[in-house]
Amino acid sequence: MNHDFAIDPDIKGFFDNIDHELMMRAVRHYCPDKWMEKVHPEKPFERYTDDIVVHCKSEKQSLYMLNQIKSRMQNCNLTLHPDKTKIINLRGTAQEHYPKGFDFFGFTIRPVAYRHNGKVKAVPGIFVSRKTKTGITRKFRDMHIHKWRTTLEQIAQRINPVIRGIINYIKLAHNMSYLNS
Repeated sequence: MNHDFAIDPDIKGFFDNIDHELMMRAVRHYCPDKWMEKVHPEKPFERYTDDIVVHCKSEKQSLYMLNQIKSRMQNCNLTLHPDKTKIINLRGTAQEHYPKGFDFFGFTIRPVAYRHNGKVKAVPGIFVSRKTKTGITRKFRDMHIHKWRTTLEQIAQRINPVIRGIINYIKLAHNMSYLNS
């Protein structure tokens, strides 16, 4: 897949502004999933509740898709947040300047440079986001491990489930489609 761009639409006040009955109908019909599968089956995308990422091959395709998504949202009485909705340039050639990375589901996706046959190329890399790292650090700080007066084995027994959970969450990055780009 050569998807050099991504669209990161942000639905303005999604949970504040959406009509509850409309949302339930959308969930029953898996909107925007069904819409994307029906109208744009060639464009891979990910969605987690109201967070959506649509992959595009070029700047031109990204601009076209963004207009399509805006129109679809308007049909559902929703609008895209003008400041938070972005086209992301992960490694493509563009006439306009676009952000080079974005956060999705606790991960930051941004270009990573590498050398191939003497040329510098870029691929989208997936990293734990700063917000997620802060949350992990806070989780351990809130456990007050330094105050525990117990054996090392008992400490390990208590924190191992937390560490396993973090590792399993981070493993999600390996299942994201960008690794196959």
